[in-house]
Amino acid sequence: MEMSEIKYKQYDEEETRIYEENLDKVRRYMNEGMTFNEAADIINVEDKELKDFILDDALKIFIAERHFVLGMPLTEMSQILNLDLTIIQKAVFEMLEDVGHTSQEYQMMIHGHGTFGNA
Repeated sequence: MEMSEIKYKQYDEEETRIYEENLDKVRRYMNEGMTFNEAADIINVEDKELKDFILDDALKIFIAERHFVLGMPLTEMSQILNLDLTIIQKAVFEMLEDVGHTSQEYQMMIHGHGTFGNA
């Protein structure tokens, strides 16, 4: 996924409520030992795009907490969540791309230019 492909969504009040409620559920279920797909199957969100955003964010938060904060290897996370390692690696790549995108936006806002190409 190229940085230009990163999708952001503005939620209305009802979508925000559904998002937050179900994100909390998925995170809780995974922290209680459910696999990613077991947690995903339990939540009932009719809007497929919204559900995909919820699941994507839940996985990335899990990765951030377990891998980047606690140092859990991605291979172990793959086993715990019963997800193919390539799915987890793709999520990490997207997270790092998002950080780069946000950094570039910040640099544009503060300095009027990005930092890409500067060593």
